[in-house]
Amino acid sequence: MRTLFTASNLDRQRRAARSRWRMALHSAWLVPLLLFPLGYVTIKPVSPERLKEFFGGGPSVPSNLKLGGIARIETQGGGTVGTGFLVAENLLLTAAHVTGADPAPVIIFSYGKPDEVRMNGKVVASGFPAFQKSKENGDDWALVELATARPADHVYGLDDSSLAKETQRIWAVGFPLGEDLNVSGGVVSGLRKDSIVTDAAIDPGYSGGPLFSADSNLVLGIIASVAVDPGDNSRAHSLHFAVPINDVAGKCEKAGHPIK
Repeated sequence: MRTLFTASNLDRQRRAARSRWRMALHSAWLVPLLLFPLGYVTIKPVSPERLKEFFGGGPSVPSNLKLGGIARIETQGGGTVGTGFLVAENLLLTAAHVTGADPAPVIIFSYGKPDEVRMNGKVVASGFPAFQKSKENGDDWALVELATARPADHVYGLDDSSLAKETQRIWAVGFPLGEDLNVSGGVVSGLRKDSIVTDAAIDPGYSGGPLFSADSNLVLGIIASVAVDPGDNSRAHSLHFAVPINDVAGKCEKAGHPIK
């Protein structure tokens, strides 16, 4: 039913409005009491340790997670951009689809700018020929020899990927879209025959970067790919894959370049 704007209706609305104002004024004294608990919390903030006690939470990025051994990789002519990491003073691991058929990619160590170091690399072993045919993650690896050796303390140790477990905390490191170095956290969300599955945030440019175990800071795998819906080619934002480091180490050894 519609409300008609008659004189009696307007008068009734004015009386109701005055009544609401009186109630608001009489209730004003309650406001300080209602805000007191909030003010108390604001004055005495809860410590991070107390927040973890209430809400839980994983570890922060550890200060001893070395990033100086991470390199950006560019193919000749400014093509593919990806990530690699040191497994020896003069050897770098990355993904085969990053180096592709380029035998001499450009290696750029740029963590801690402006101390950028550029050098040529030489692919000494790679799963690229097999990867071209299979498109399997297990073939997506490449070993690059550096023109100039890097400091020994920038070299990463390798974890035992056969011991990887679901819900295990990990760190993914790479150069998203070729920009500055980035670290994203997540967990091992699944284990497959040739892949470690993780929900860590991974973007193009992370390919070839290390997947670290958060417990040991050792390399658990090489970041390889993301899941794509074949229907519309959309990316799955929480379904990413890494090649287990044990598999890569075994293939490097067969190629005559042991890394473990």
